[in-house]
Amino acid sequence: MSDSTDKAAEAETLTFEDSLEALEQIIGQIENGDIGLEASLAAYKRGESLIKRCRGLLFDAEQRIESMRLEDLPAGGETSQSD
Repeated sequence: MSDSTDKAAEAETLTFEDSLEALEQIIGQIENGDIGLEASLAAYKRGESLIKRCRGLLFDAEQRIESMRLEDLPAGGETSQSD
């Protein structure tokens, strides 16, 4: 398995916070010119995997919140409004 495949697989197991931190490190390295062109391209690809991971985790969290919200609705699905 190649290094980029290993890092993509690793991204799939990271928490949201860890993914975001790794993404911030990549952005810093690229913006500061700390890495060369080839390494920048590899980092960019890894960044894409991390962004995909973050978006997936956010989507899952939204779905869980929506599910909890629907469970809290009274029978019949009506919402009460208090003005």
